[in-house]
Amino acid sequence: MVSNHITLSFIYFELLESENCNTDYLEIRRHNSSGKLLGVYCGKNKPINITHEGSMWLMYKGSKLDTSDTTITAKGFYGEYSLSK
Repeated sequence: MVSNHITLSFIYFELLESENCNTDYLEIRRHNSSGKLLGVYCGKNKPINITHEGSMWLMYKGSKLDTSDTTITAKGFYGEYSLSK
């Protein structure tokens, strides 16, 4: 049986900066939440294209912000994925 390869790429990526990516971050793992860690990304540390055979698990964690604080700005992220054999 041939597995699909999934490639994840980001057009832009801007989350809040934090030491050790402990407030706003995107976590990417192989297969599921207990799979091998492929990376944790925050700030403007845009992930390079990530390709993996099978499936990927992504979790975004955002911090709760005071919406009246206009000095905190981060656009978020926009990514795309593609499948190949």
